[in-house]
Amino acid sequence: MKLKKFKERDNKQIGIIIFTITCILLVSGVMLYQTFAIFEVKTSQNVIKGTVQDPGDIYFAYYVDDVIQKDMPQKNEGYILDEEKSYCGELGSKDESIIPTLNEVDWSITVKGMKTSRTKCNLYFRKYYKVKVDEQEYQVQTSSKELTIETSRNILLCNNGITAKEETDGIHLSNITKDSTCKFYGTSAEAINNMNDSKNYILFLNDESIQSTMTIPEEKEVTIDLNGHTKNGTIDNSGTLYLKSSNLSAGKILDEESLITLVDNMSYMEIENMELKTKGHCIWLHDNSSSKIINSKINVIYSNTTPTGLTLKKNTDVNLINSAIEAPFGIRIDENGSIIIQNSNVTGTFSNALQNTGNYVNVVVKGSSQMQGNKLGIWLSNGNLTLDILDNQFPIITAEEQAIYLGYGFFDWQYGEANGKFENVIQGAILTRQGTTLKTDNKDGMYHTYLQTVS
Repeated sequence: MKLKKFKERDNKQIGIIIFTITCILLVSGVMLYQTFAIFEVKTSQNVIKGTVQDPGDIYFAYYVDDVIQKDMPQKNEGYILDEEKSYCGELGSKDESIIPTLNEVDWSITVKGMKTSRTKCNLYFRKYYKVKVDEQEYQVQTSSKELTIETSRNILLCNNGITAKEETDGIHLSNITKDSTCKFYGTSAEAINNMNDSKNYILFLNDESIQSTMTIPEEKEVTIDLNGHTKNGTIDNSGTLYLKSSNLSAGKILDEESLITLVDNMSYMEIENMELKTKGHCIWLHDNSSSKIINSKINVIYSNTTPTGLTLKKNTDVNLINSAIEAPFGIRIDENGSIIIQNSNVTGTFSNALQNTGNYVNVVVKGSSQMQGNKLGIWLSNGNLTLDILDNQFPIITAEEQAIYLGYGFFDWQYGEANGKFENVIQGAILTRQGTTLKTDNKDGMYHTYLQTVS
């Protein structure tokens, strides 16, 4: 065996060596970090402020005229949110299910469909609306809200509340308040089939001689502007219909059958500057519907049968203003209906101007209105009847038999006169204005009833 020299271990020396190696490693690490730090990219961004309904951990970038800005544009600066271009998503990606919208009333951003935190919305603002007419797109400044386009084909349909009027230099579009679409069609049926859920406007540019029914679905709202033209056919309205003529000449709807029917509950219709002519019932309001008729004429041309100019079913409500109805039966109220007749003429060419045979009804006749019946003027089996003044003019009721027949109810006779070959039959309570009493004279075979001042 070979003997080796024993060497005692020096712990102090080992410690110095370890300490020295550790210091070298630390110094090398610091130098290496500083070297990499030279190439490190550091960025900072301003926090973009705005008024939002905060649905969670979400932040916004505002682009005004495609330039990023720290602040959302002010309400009175004329900007709108470009909803087509704006988008939201996690960490700035685009998520089609997250939808940002601008509430223009309180000028705040609402985000719907957000599912996670750290969602970023890129919001783009511009000072013009986009209006697409057929295949051409126009930019309409928000300060203007108007656009003139050339006439094409027979019918124009616009959505989103745009109104249209034909002038000598083209069609003037007004009330442009958002991105919208207008399109020309050959027939009214095509236009109605392409309405959306906004406020639609249909403008006639020519007469439509084909017989067709314009059907307005329950969820739709539309203005049909005949623009002085004539439409052959009928209307079934279950939604909200504004039937008018913006032309100085009245629009006309002609048909052999019942002309306009308000079909479903809560349907509503306004008629203005129109002439409606038919051989059947002209306007028929089903249960719980309502209508306003302004500056229009209703004519049922049969003279020896029973069609009505205006029929009110259960819980219906009508306001007749500056208009005329001429029909075998002028107005018929079946059950719990209500009508205000203001500065209007109603003629029953075969029978009564106005009648009800059902439950309690409410009838107000005022102003220069004239009710003329070939039999009775106003016949209410039971209900409230009011005659009153308007613009210093009062109503006149005339009939070949009784001018007024009230079987049961309440008669508020404030102003007006009644003339008939037979004396009025009023079985309900009568109220006259203060200081007056009813007076009836019989002259030349006619009973004339009026209010006489009490001395």
